Amino acid sequence: LRDFFLRVCRIVRSHGPDKILFTHAHNRFVPFVHGLGDLWLPGEQYNHFWIKNVDSFYTDGIPLEEWQSAYNAKAHGCAYAMHCALWMYPELALGKPKGPRYDTVQHTTMWMVPCLLHDINVTALMNHRQTVERWFVIKHDIDLAAAEFHGYWFSDAVKSASPRVYASWYEWSKPSSWKRLIVVGNMGGEDRKAALTIDWKKLGVDPKKAVFRDLWEDKPVSDLNNLTVGKRNFLLIGVAEK
Repeated sequence: LRDFFLRVCRIVRSHGPDKILFTHAHNRFVPFVHGLGDLWLPGEQYNHFWIKNVDSFYTDGIPLEEWQSAYNAKAHGCAYAMHCALWMYPELALGKPKGPRYDTVQHTTMWMVPCLLHDINVTALMNHRQTVERWFVIKHDIDLAAAEFHGYWFSDAVKSASPRVYASWYEWSKPSSWKRLIVVGNMGGEDRKAALTIDWKKLGVDPKKAVFRDLWEDKPVSDLNNLTVGKRNFLLIGVAEK
């Protein structure tokens, strides 16, 4: 199998540096084989569990440790893009030719919360495509691919005092429109205050010069202390220095 993948990799690379190899086999990741690729597409292993808890499975049904480790790109040697089948698998799981569909803004956002908190790419397949594309546009505009990720479980530069609310962040070493991006994710089933505590030295920002913007809603943020994050939802706070 490894020899076959090596052959496929050589063929893909021979067509130019912009060509990528991505593989999809649920959670059956074999490092010395699939690690040769550029992108791994897991996620369908959850479908028959998700259908039993459609409104909160991705925030409640998968342990944080699994998000932190099983889909850690640095640990596996290739990028991840989480896949979900919000409109297709309810039909299959319920055994109906025309079952309910859950490719809604609500369900897609719920699925995106842990992905964004853990620096996991998302796909625009079988979910609310416009919501995912909105994130794609933001990522492109801020050049997120050039930023370094700091997860809430190994960096305490930004913390939330609210239960089940977490904050991860990104930093750019080269000039960018934003110096930092703070991702605040509410994994719980109630709206919560963001209640952020920021160590400005660790974040590398001068608080006297800091300006903030809600990148998801595209509006300025005047006071971080008054932010609220909806249930199973997220905030994207751009931080710049004036």
